[in-house]
Amino acid sequence: MDHARGPGVEDEEKNIGGNGSNSPVLKTGTVSVVNVDEVGSGPQHGADTPAPRGILAKLRHYEDILDQKLGIEVHSIVRKKPEERDPKFRTWQQQALMMMMWFSSCCNLACFTTGFIGYEFGLDLKTTLLIIFFGNILGTMLPVSAPPLLREASGSVRVADGTQGFCAVLGVRMGLRSVSMMRYSMGWYGAKLIAVFNVVEQCGWTAVGAITGGLALSAVTNRAIGSALGVVILAVVSLFLSLIGVKGVMRYEKYSGIVYFVIFLIMYGQAAYVADFSTAPELGHFEGGNRTAGILSMVSIMYASSASWGSIIADFYVDYPVNTRWYKVAGLTMAGICMCSLERLLCPTNTTPGIPSVTGMSLGAIVASCLHSNPVWKEAYDDKMKGIGFLVQHMLHPTPFAKVCLTILSMSSLGMMSLSLYSIGIAIQQLGRPVAKVPRFIYTALAFTAVTLLGVIGAERLIPFLVNFLSLLGYWATAYIMIVVLEHYLFRSGYKGYSMYNLEVWNDPSQLPVGWAGCSAFILGLVGAIFGMSEAWHQGPLAKLIGSNDIINGRMAHFADIGNEVCFVVTVLVFIPVRWLELRIMKR
Repeated sequence: MDHARGPGVEDEEKNIGGNGSNSPVLKTGTVSVVNVDEVGSGPQHGADTPAPRGILAKLRHYEDILDQKLGIEVHSIVRKKPEERDPKFRTWQQQALMMMMWFSSCCNLACFTTGFIGYEFGLDLKTTLLIIFFGNILGTMLPVSAPPLLREASGSVRVADGTQGFCAVLGVRMGLRSVSMMRYSMGWYGAKLIAVFNVVEQCGWTAVGAITGGLALSAVTNRAIGSALGVVILAVVSLFLSLIGVKGVMRYEKYSGIVYFVIFLIMYGQAAYVADFSTAPELGHFEGGNRTAGILSMVSIMYASSASWGSIIADFYVDYPVNTRWYKVAGLTMAGICMCSLERLLCPTNTTPGIPSVTGMSLGAIVASCLHSNPVWKEAYDDKMKGIGFLVQHMLHPTPFAKVCLTILSMSSLGMMSLSLYSIGIAIQQLGRPVAKVPRFIYTALAFTAVTLLGVIGAERLIPFLVNFLSLLGYWATAYIMIVVLEHYLFRSGYKGYSMYNLEVWNDPSQLPVGWAGCSAFILGLVGAIFGMSEAWHQGPLAKLIGSNDIINGRMAHFADIGNEVCFVVTVLVFIPVRWLELRIMKR
C-alpha cells in the first residue's frame, strides 16, 4: 500500500552512493526500454522491442528516434530514477538554469502589462509596488517552500534526511512530473482533474504571451502586421521551441532573459524619473471600502501570477540529481521568479526609496502612474487599436531605437509560451494510458490551435482578459498547493523526509490513495471561491461585502476578490478530516 514503507528517496540516495558524484547514470544517447502499457508513456524502441504497429505507435517510434538524435529527453512522463538522470545537470551551469529559466519566462511584456492592473483598480503607485512585491513573494514561497530544520541530539541543526519541500523540491526528489506527483495526494483519478485544469491554465498563459507579443509586432510595423497575425507568428515560434523538448527550451532560456532585462532597464530609465506617487482622489485613486477592495483584488492577482507556476515547476526539474540541496532549488527558483529591490538602484533620487519591486510588473505600474500626466502615453494605452506595443514605442527614443527594442521585446514571451506548451503535452499524456500512447507533438499542436484562437479573440481586450484569467488561476492554485502541503507534512511526515512515499507505485492505481479527500477538498474549495470571487461575469455574495461597482471619477470601482482566502479555508477544513477518514477505511 502507498503508506507502507517503500523505496523512498532516502533509499535511492543510498543506492546511488554518497554525494552522487560517482552515481551510475545512463550515458547520453542511450534509451531504456519501457512498457508503455505499464507506465503510460515512454520510449518504444530497443533491441528487444517489436516493430511498431499502427499509426500512433509508428509516430511515437519516430518521435523517440528524433528526440534521441536531437538530445531531447526520451522518457516523457515516465518517472526519472536517480540513476537515469542526465549527468550534465550536476554542473553549476545547469543548476543555474533553475533561476534563469524562470527569470527569462517572467521578464516579458505580459508581466509588464500586468503591472497596469493596479492603475485599473484605482490604487496609487506606492501601494501597487508593495502589493506586487509581497503578492509575488507569497505566491512564490508556496510552490518552492523551505523545509523545517531538525535538531540532532548534539544540539546542532541539520536538514532532515532526504530534505523537504514540495512542488519544485518534490520534482527533484521524486523524479515525477507535476500531475504524477498529485497521484500521491488526490489519487489516480483525482490527478486527472488536475491535468485538465493545468491544460486550461497553460493555454491561457500562452495566449497572454501571444497577445502581448502580437501587439508589439503590430506597433513595430505600424499595423502592417495586425495584432491577430502577430499572435499567430508568436504562437508558431513558441510551438517550434516546445516541440524540441525541455532541454531545448532551457537552452533558449539560458540567455534570452538577460537581453530582455537590459531593455527593461532602459525603459526604467525612460519612465522611472517621472513616476507619480500621488494619492489624490481626483487622479482616479479610490478611498475607503473601494480602496480596500482594490487592494484585496490586486493581492489576489499578484499571488496567482506566481503561485500558478507551482503546477508545472516539477516538469522541468526531474533531471536534477536527487540529492540537490533543497535551499539551492528553492532559492534559485524564487530568485528567478521574483527579481526584486530594483527601485532604489534605478531611482536613487526617489523621495520614497526602498520600496521593493518585481522587474516587469513594477515597470508597468510606474508607467501607469504617468498616464494622467502624459496624454500621448494615455492615448496609446486607451486606444484598443494601438495597445501596449504603441505605448512602449512612445516611451523609448529615438524612434528607430524604439522599434529595435520593441522587436526584441515582442519575442520576450516566447520562453513562457514554450514552457507552457511543453507542459500542456505532458499534462494531457497523463489523462490516461490510452491517451499517453499518442505522441506529445500532436497534443502540443492541438494546444497551439486553441492558443491561437484565444489570442486572436482576446487581442483587443488584454487588460480585462488578464484580470479575469489571473484571478481564476489563483483559486485552483490555492487548492492544489494546500492539498500537496497538507498531504506531505500532516499525513506523510514530510518534516522527517520521504520515507512515506513508495515511489515504485506511482503508476499503480491500486496502491495510490483513493482520492476522496483530495477530490472533495479541491472541488469544495473551488465552490467556496465562487462565493468570494469578483469577476466581470460573477460577483460572489462575500465579495459584495467590500467595495462597490460604482463609477468614481470616471473609473469603475470593483468588489473585493477574496476567492483565494475562502478557497484556502474550505480546502483545509475539508481535506484534513476526510483524508483521515480515507486512511482509516482504505488504508492508503
